[in-house]
Amino acid sequence: MHQKTNLFFKLFFLTISLVFIATFSISLYSKNKQSVENNTIINPLYETSKIIPDEIESLCNGIGYSSYNNLSFSDINNIEIDYLDREKWFTNLFYLSLNEGRAISSEFKDTYQAHIKVNYKNEYFCTFKAEVRISGDWNDHVDKINLVASMDIKLLDGNILGITKFKLFLPKTRNGDNEIFTTVLLNQLGFLSPRSFYVNVQYRNHNNDQSIYKFIFQEKLSKEMIEFNGYREAPLLETNETFYWDEVINNKLNLSKGIPLMFAKSLNSYWARKGTPQSIITIEGLEQFNKSIFNSYNPYTQLNYSYLGEEQNIFYMFDAANIALLAEHGITNHQRKFLYNKLENQFYPVYYDGNSNFIELGHIRWRNDYEELENLSKGAKNLLENLNLNVEILHNKLNEHNLDYDLETTRNLISKFLNNLEIISNGESTVKPNYKNTLENINQINFPKSFKLIFVDQKNNLYESCTYSLSDCDSIDLNNGTEYTYSNKIKTANSDGYIFGKSKESFINSQNIKEDRKFLLLDNAELEVFGSPNIILDYSKKTLEVYLDKENQKIKIFGPGYLENWEIKISSVVIESDTKIRLDENLLTGCLTFYDLEISNLNIELNNLHCEDAINIVRSNGTIKNLKIKDAHSDGLDIDFSNIAIENLHVNSSLNDCLDLSAGVYKIQNFEARNCYDKAISVGEKAIVDLNKIKINNSNIGIAVKDSSRVSIKSSFVENVDLCYAVYRKKQEFGPSMLSISEMSCNSKTNFIQNGSEVNIGK
Repeated sequence: MHQKTNLFFKLFFLTISLVFIATFSISLYSKNKQSVENNTIINPLYETSKIIPDEIESLCNGIGYSSYNNLSFSDINNIEIDYLDREKWFTNLFYLSLNEGRAISSEFKDTYQAHIKVNYKNEYFCTFKAEVRISGDWNDHVDKINLVASMDIKLLDGNILGITKFKLFLPKTRNGDNEIFTTVLLNQLGFLSPRSFYVNVQYRNHNNDQSIYKFIFQEKLSKEMIEFNGYREAPLLETNETFYWDEVINNKLNLSKGIPLMFAKSLNSYWARKGTPQSIITIEGLEQFNKSIFNSYNPYTQLNYSYLGEEQNIFYMFDAANIALLAEHGITNHQRKFLYNKLENQFYPVYYDGNSNFIELGHIRWRNDYEELENLSKGAKNLLENLNLNVEILHNKLNEHNLDYDLETTRNLISKFLNNLEIISNGESTVKPNYKNTLENINQINFPKSFKLIFVDQKNNLYESCTYSLSDCDSIDLNNGTEYTYSNKIKTANSDGYIFGKSKESFINSQNIKEDRKFLLLDNAELEVFGSPNIILDYSKKTLEVYLDKENQKIKIFGPGYLENWEIKISSVVIESDTKIRLDENLLTGCLTFYDLEISNLNIELNNLHCEDAINIVRSNGTIKNLKIKDAHSDGLDIDFSNIAIENLHVNSSLNDCLDLSAGVYKIQNFEARNCYDKAISVGEKAIVDLNKIKINNSNIGIAVKDSSRVSIKSSFVENVDLCYAVYRKKQEFGPSMLSISEMSCNSKTNFIQNGSEVNIGK
């Protein structure tokens, strides 16, 4: 990668020891005792791979549920990094330190193997395999004297309190305390913001001495971050800065001669490759993001929010919060990151690199290129009107993230933030932005001569490759597969190209085309109908009957709003799904979906439903009186990111799981399940579940508790199952689980408890 002379090489490495021994073990020093006390069963030995096919190794070789779930960021004593080829790592850093350019070239960002050891204050430690590379755009990310740099780290196994992908920033690159205060506050305000905290990092330096350096640990935008914040995995999009940085690094950035090219890029392209529905949603998100850039009044720094969802006030509240925190750097185009939530047809902004120095300065810096001042003022007003900020909770969060402030300091900072919001809310402007269309903006942008815009219409299997002027387009062959269409760069016959959307026509159409969607009103919630099923709706009796006869027919009831005292019956005559697709192009998995609702006293009956879930409840709260499900073609009831109480739940015959609960808080009084092909009860992703009385007959596994979940059962009667219960870890970002059963009756003697997970019977 770098040219070296033998003399130079020898002079540098005379300071490095020839002996490099790495003896980290992928293990945990644990105080947990493996024992059987009363009726408590802990850690029996099984050949795990034969019993539970989807089980992965226990976290840290067996850290206990109670110990793991009580850990916080402030419990991390330090993180140790062991570069497996330390000589190459420091050689790379050394030559980067000699580089006189202001920007860090990609040639210095090769990936290196390492072991990451996390030492906790309670004497636990975990060690994981990892990939590490230098991170950052500018050379302030490198300490040239001590040969240490900001790092981008991906754990290959295990997690650090649920995080698997993160950056370690030199504090000065993020203005120290400002970054932690900003990320914590934005999270408390309800915005998507990465978990960030101070951590001491220990490593052997280029002189083979042990060094400790303070870093800001910050999780990356990823599936884990989105699901932690209560959203289903969906397209994660950011601005592709490649051509912008090419101009900066090569000293060609000259705005008087044209603005640099920026466009949308998928961060989780692996998700788009999972199937046709995922690829369609991703392309749709890319096109809408691109339209927001290319139909802006300033495509270099500003977006046209009208293309990013009907709830545009979300963006102006986010902008107002960032400007009030002096983090306006994060709302310029080349820094933008979004979640595209197809369930709402809405983009959600994600905080990144605001470059705040709010703590030291405090006064607003504004942005000269920000012209939507009237909407910004409305955003600040809405933020102030709906503010539900508990200073003490925020203060505790700051301390948990290792920002050691007293309560009075926190109060003063919040007061300063609120004062800045007040100033923004009172701002006035008579200037209206002059939005330009795509063709007008294209003429301002510095496109490489051979640049191609790729348009992929998955539904009609059409692919186009167009010149940057959009005047000349050719049909191209991408082997009719999505695998080739979501990498950052696509190879075409004559040049490289990038996906810009579904079609040239829809991309250049400046009209914000809305989908033809059918809505009805139930209470103050909305009913959306897909595929024209037969519907009988009686508002006076509050009854809804739906008959499905095609695979694409589904029902979604969504808010924000409430649904109370309704009786809902849905049945299907679809014999069996031919496609076996888990979700559709609307991100729906259920024949019936509740989304973002407050529900109360519902009675629901579902029969012979053909979808991945007979009913899927997402981001909702409330109560169901009676829920009956019969002959589900896959899962019966699936609930995610919710807080739901059910009085009576009956599921008879599901070709996968009868009950699947994830990432929420759930209570069920009476549950009966018969003929569950896989699991009668499946609980995962840190769910907390209380079951009063359960009866299970005929299932592969009676009760499965996974991935940091906790299940408490008062009375359990289980028969005709292969395993009574299984408690284990399935996903990398989670840890051990706990199952407690006061009264247990099961005619199978086989159970599975993974090392670290805990089961209590008879207590």
